[in-house]
Amino acid sequence: MIFNSRINQNLPYEIKILHMPIRQNKYSFLRYNCFIDCSNIKTARLDSLLAGNYLGDIDDEDFNLIVETLKDSPVVSKAVLSRFGL
Repeated sequence: MIFNSRINQNLPYEIKILHMPIRQNKYSFLRYNCFIDCSNIKTARLDSLLAGNYLGDIDDEDFNLIVETLKDSPVVSKAVLSRFGL
């Protein structure tokens, strides 16, 4: 998923509500409050992930909320959820 600094107001309502707020005061690796876009699962190659810098983890509570938001999403297909074990 993608971290966004704000929600694009031009998105349809169904997509806007799939942006989960994440507070900077909870995560030291964030410089500001942001939103996780739970309307789409992005894939990345392993080599591109390994080339990046580790910044931190999402705690279990927020991770579970993200997973449940994805599962309940009307725009993420069952095939995509299945592909990622959800």
